Parts: sequence; structure tokens; C-alpha cells
Amino acid sequence: SQVLVQHNSAVSAGSGYLYFVPRTMFTEGEQFPHDRVQKVKVIYSDGNNKKYPELISNAEEFMSAITDSGNIAKHYVILSTIDLNGYTFEKVKALTGSISGGSQAAKLINVNLNINKTSYSINNIGLFPKIEATGELNNLVIEGSINIDIGNLGESKTYNIGLVAGENLGAINNV
Repeated sequence: SQVLVQHNSAVSAGSGYLYFVPRTMFTEGEQFPHDRVQKVKVIYSDGNNKKYPELISNAEEFMSAITDSGNIAKHYVILSTIDLNGYTFEKVKALTGSISGGSQAAKLINVNLNINKTSYSINNIGLFPKIEATGELNNLVIEGSINIDIGNLGESKTYNIGLVAGENLGAINNV
């Protein structure tokens, strides 16, 4: 069976219930047989409320979340192991929201930072260049490498470089 739930764009997040009645136990015009109804809680989120984070299950969703315009202000939960091999992280913004692992399987693997451009425009280099005071990273395994061609970085700049974050003003817990 499939259920289509449509979203009212006037509501940004929240929860409600869907009620399921087996077709064989209900005919049109009857009252619901309440003793046979299955109640399922449905939660909708756009990631703007920490109580209802947006769920991420693949590399495309993750990269979209961290490279959209502006800072990463929403709240996200990673549900599985996400392989980021082949992706670049130069357009990632500062983390002001939260990213958490939703299970023990929550991992970001093959986070490979290749820093070799003469015009690298920021001083903080990492998967997240900067985690702001309101930013949080929780319960997540991050595996990868940093490859730096220091000859191309430029001599007049100071760089903060880390696999997880170039600069952390927020909270990194169990990462």
C-alpha cells in the first residue's frame, strides 16, 4: 500500500496523525470501527525547528544542505553512511544550525579536502569552514583526508585547517 501525504506550504513544520482502516473492515457510509484503526504519527519538517530536523540519507541531499545559499542554519539528521568521494567542499558555508547522526550507522566517509588553488578565498578550511557559536555537530563519524599543496596557498595568509572544521566556536560532540 502507498500513502500520499501532501504538504500545506503555509505550515513550516509540525506533526499529526494518519489513521488506517483495513479495507475489508470498513465500507463507505459506516462509522470508523475504532477498535481496528491503526494510528500512525506523521512528522513534517523543513529543518527550521530543531525538534523537527530535516532528514538526510544520501550524498546529494547532504551536499545540497551544506552548499545552499547563506549559512547552514537548518537542523539536519544523517540517517546512514554517506560516501562523499568525488565531491568538493569549497562552497560550504558556516554551520549555524545543527547536524547530527541519527544512528550508529551515521557516517560521512571519503571527505577528502584537496587544497591547492591559489585563489582559495577563505582562511578557514574544513568540511565546515566555520562552526559558529550556535552551530552543533553531534554523534557522527567523519572519515577522510586533507591534501595541501602549500606552494599554491600563498605566503601572506594564515589558514585554519581541519578535517571537520577550520574554526569552531560552537559545539562538536561525539564526532
